Formats: sequence, structure tokens, C-alpha cells
Amino acid sequence: MSFLKGTFFLFFPAVLVLYHALPGRFRALWLLLCSLCFYYLVNPAFVPVLLCYIAFTFGAGLLLEKHRTASQAESGAGSDTESGIQSKAGGAGSAAERRAGTALLAACLVALFSILLVFKYLPKGPFLIMPAGLSFFTFEAAGYLIDVYKGREAEKNPVILALFLSFFPQLLSGPIARAESLLPQLNRLKEERPSLKRSLPALYSGFFLLLWGYFLKLVAADRAALFVDKVFGDFPNYPGTVVFVSALLYVLQLYCDFFGYTTIAAGAAEMLGIKLEDNFGAPFFASSFGEFWRRWHRSLTGWFRDYLYFPLGGSRKGQLRKYVNMLIVFTVSGIWHGNSLNFAVWGLLNGVLLVWSDWTMPFRKKLCGLLKLDPASFSHRLYASLVVLLEFTLGTVFFRAPSVGEALRILKHMALHPGIRAFQQSLFFAEGEAMPGARDVRILLFALGVLLWADWQKYRGKRVRDWIFAQEAWFRDALIIAAPLLILFLGIWGEAFTSSSFVYVHF
Repeated sequence: MSFLKGTFFLFFPAVLVLYHALPGRFRALWLLLCSLCFYYLVNPAFVPVLLCYIAFTFGAGLLLEKHRTASQAESGAGSDTESGIQSKAGGAGSAAERRAGTALLAACLVALFSILLVFKYLPKGPFLIMPAGLSFFTFEAAGYLIDVYKGREAEKNPVILALFLSFFPQLLSGPIARAESLLPQLNRLKEERPSLKRSLPALYSGFFLLLWGYFLKLVAADRAALFVDKVFGDFPNYPGTVVFVSALLYVLQLYCDFFGYTTIAAGAAEMLGIKLEDNFGAPFFASSFGEFWRRWHRSLTGWFRDYLYFPLGGSRKGQLRKYVNMLIVFTVSGIWHGNSLNFAVWGLLNGVLLVWSDWTMPFRKKLCGLLKLDPASFSHRLYASLVVLLEFTLGTVFFRAPSVGEALRILKHMALHPGIRAFQQSLFFAEGEAMPGARDVRILLFALGVLLWADWQKYRGKRVRDWIFAQEAWFRDALIIAAPLLILFLGIWGEAFTSSSFVYVHF
């Protein structure tokens, strides 16, 4: 099942109504059954894989906690209660237990990621199809087990742990859930739900998030894809300027597609009383490459920061080691996205740009001082944001192209054949059935304007929904009626709609 299929528009209201009608003690079980049903409708063959992950993670978590507790008890037993000095035998035993616990965690992680690697990197065939969402719930399971190893209490309720890994709004493409955030919310589901009147704000807020997500996907992302697919599919026959603009539009498509999915997920979850992480924080207003990545796909970058970058040493072991760790993390991130070399190059290139941004930061600050430039001024921040966008866009060519060689040919074509004069006769101003025309350009520009305005408000720490809720009831209700009609009117519908899918489902 997809958020874009008609079955979801029947499935989710039924889930929502019964969820709010059920007593608290049944809500977690109801959501788990709905989540498994959701995944079954995606592909019945995927369900056994998810159930195996759930069973393995539940058992491994209990085993890690038991081992940690036994290790702590043995360490305490090996101490001299009068002098407080630990005996040599006790210290050795504790160290041995810690090494055994680390080995147990490593074995669990190897088992989890081996399954992911098998599905992701072995040749595909009729008997080896990668389950949708496997990358995301693998990361969730691994993060949970690492947290238990570090001291978090293992989840004793199998229903709650199963729901943590399978919660249907985020199952296919995230955001990647963290135990510290989601598990307490799931455990509170047994509490009695407040009255409908007190639940209305969350229902309103979640519904507006749903609408915003569908606007991003259907009006912005899929409209941009019309141009991107046309140009990248035949780039030698277009001026380099057009190809570059198409690369910019691909960044817009990628952002709105994934932001749209996670916004729909967050909206559906909020209507069920559950808060998911906001996966994007207006990244295109970032004034440095480091800030950009702190705002882009935050659940994934946060996962790599906490579970890979910090264990590698982070920035604690000197600047050179810090930069090596950055390159490792981004290369692994690229490999996670796909099994071809271009994804690894994309990740490494972003790591290099991040290292360059961090290393040159003191020089750039000094230069601003010498030239008496104000880094806080609008003009300077605009310039910095455009530079970051340019860097990310050129790197994303490797993400979009099918191979490294193809990406290099695209970049070469941009540089050597700009064709500025031919731009006005290009795809973006052409009419005809064979290609998108001026109507699509106007709709795309409208969507881009709305997106930039909404993201600017978010960047300033304001929420558009708060402004909407501050208005009178008739205005809110009018928006609830008008917004879906506007999305249907402006979005990609019909055959294009039914065949479209979210980009990150494939990762």
C-alpha cells in the first residue's frame, strides 16, 4: 500500500475511527494489526521478513539487557565493600564481561546488517526482492539494540516493540524512529484518550500536515519530475543551461518527494496522537554546508552521527581524525542509498564538501572581517545559501545519474555547451504534447513560491499551522475544504498519479 493509492484513503479513516473508539489498553494492538495489514497490502511476501526482524530484535534486546545486568552485578560483587577498592579478579571479570557484551552486540548488528546487505547488493531475481522499508527498520532495530547495550531498559512488551519497528506511517520511508522518542509514546497508548474536544487540535494539526505533504508530492515533486525525466533522459540534445536547471529541479523533486512522504507520515501519526521527528528543517536557507546537512534528512544524519561518527571518535581525537570520520560517515551514507558506485561517489563528494566547508570556515570569517562584510546581513546569507545549493546540486547529479561516467558526461555537457541563447526555445518554454509546457512551468513556480514561503517561516521558528489555528473556525473549515480541491486541481492525477511512487521507498 502507498500513501498515493486509493486503498489508503479507505484504510486510514477506518484505522483512525476505531483507534479513537477503542479503550486505551487495546490501541497498541490495534495499531500493530493495522501496520501488519498495511505492509501485507504492500507485498504479502515482505511480512515474514518484518516479523523475523521483530522477533530477533525483541529477543536480542532482552539478551543484551540480561548480559549487561549480570556484568554490572559481577562488577559490584568484585569490589571490596569496606575499602571500595575493586579486586583484581573482579576487575578482570568485569572487563571480560564487557568484552563479551560488546561481542554480543556486534554479533546482533552483523546479523541485522547482513540481511540488509544480502537484499540490497546481491543480484535481484524472482526469489530475492528487497522488502520495502528494509533499510529504515534495520536502522531502527540497530539503534534500539545499541541503546540497550549502552544502558537503556529493553522493551518487555512484544506488542510495543513490534509496533516500534512496524508503525505504518513511517514503515516504508521513515523518518527513522529512535527508541528514546517513540517507545515512551507507544507505552502511553494504554492511557485513556482525552475527550474528542481535547483531541480536535491534534486532529486538525495532523490533517493539515497530511495536506501539506500531498501538496509537496503531487504539485511540486511530481511536476518537477516531468522536466527532470525528460531532460536527463536525453541530455545531449538540450543546452547545458537547461540541463543545469533540470539538476536544480531534481533537487526540488528529491526534497519535496521525501519531505512530502515524511510530512504525510507525521500528519497521520499526529492524528493518532503520536509525534514523529520533523525530518527536514528548511535546509535551503542554510548558510553553510554543515548547517545544510544538519537540516536535511535529520533522522538519518542524526543516526549516523550518534551510532557511527561518535563511536569512530567524532572530533575528540584531533582535526585530521575528525575529517577522516566525516568522510567515512558520508561514504557509508552513500553506499546505504544504493549498490552502484555513483552513490558512493555522491556520499564521498558530500563528505569532501563538508570537510572543505569546516576547514575553510576560519579563513572565510577572517576574510569577512578584512572586507568588512556582515555575515548576518541578508545579502551575505543569500549568497552563502546559493553557494550551498550549487554545491549540493552538482553533487546530486551523481545521485540522479545511473553511473559515474554518465554523471561526468552530464557535468561536462553543462560546462561546455551552455547554449544560453537556445534556452528560450528549450523545454521550459516549449508547447506541445511531447513535452511539458508553460502551464506546467507556472504551476511549478507557484509550488516553489509556496514552499519557499513555508520554509522561510519554519527557518524563523514559526509554524504556518499555528497561524491557521489562530484564525476563526469558518476560515479553518474553508481551508480544509479548499486545500484538497486545490491539490487535486494542480497535482499530477490520473494515470501519472496511480503509477507514481515515492523516491526513498526504493532505498
